[in-house]
Parts: sequence; C-alpha cells; structure tokens
Amino acid sequence: MVRTFSSGCTRVKNIDELIKSILASQGMSGRVRALQQLGDTSKLILHKKIPLYFAYFTAWPEKNGRVRFRENIYRLDDALLAKF
Repeated sequence: MVRTFSSGCTRVKNIDELIKSILASQGMSGRVRALQQLGDTSKLILHKKIPLYFAYFTAWPEKNGRVRFRENIYRLDDALLAKF
C-alpha cells in the first residue's frame, strides 16, 4: 500500500523543546507547566504571530555519508529543477 497524500498531520521532532521555545519567545514560559498539568489538549493564543515553514526533502544524507532518495510524489522538486 502506498500512501501519498497527507491527511494534514505533521511530525515534529522534539516537540516539547519547540513548545518551550515558542512560549519563551512570547513571554509565556510559565504557561508550559500549567498546560502540561492539565493533561488534556489545550489551546493557547499567542501574543505574536510566528512564521511556520515546511521543508520537503526527496534526498537527504545519513550519518555514514550515504545519500537516501525518495520518489518526488508531490512533484514539488519540479519548480526547483526548472531553475537549473
């Protein structure tokens, strides 16, 4: 089975660190513990908007120097390749 279309989910490595960093940049560091203690999904309105960028990789290096490749299923490499 090949799953090529996203359902809107995104994995974030070290999500706790990202949350702490975002809240610190908003002057809301104290809210981290309070939200964690709730133990449930919570919404928090940020004081300032923050930019969010997604990176789409079809090739990446491994620690041993090997380069891994995946099919360009979303055809997002085409715009980049057209620049060359």
